[in-house]
Amino acid sequence: MAENKEIEDQEYIDQFNAGYLIGKHSPELADLIDHMRSDNLKLMAIKDGIGEYASEKELNLEKERMPSWLKEDPFKQNLDVIGPSKDIDKDIDVEPEI
Repeated sequence: MAENKEIEDQEYIDQFNAGYLIGKHSPELADLIDHMRSDNLKLMAIKDGIGEYASEKELNLEKERMPSWLKEDPFKQNLDVIGPSKDIDKDIDVEPEI
């Protein structure tokens, strides 16, 4: 039973990837498939892949429309602007305890 589930999962992944590639390389065909009505699991996986590519494409278009200061990762520290870190205890000599 578990082996059967793994086969189904792999088939879904394969069909999803095929749909993603169709969306990327053949938008006209992707549009036709996306408008088809069916309860077929393979077709649904292909549609999911097409939808994933469309979502990623839209996200990339939104990023292109943003000003340059919003495109950068806000959590990435720009060390050129911040400069090297300064240790407070840098010049203090600590004598070992005897």
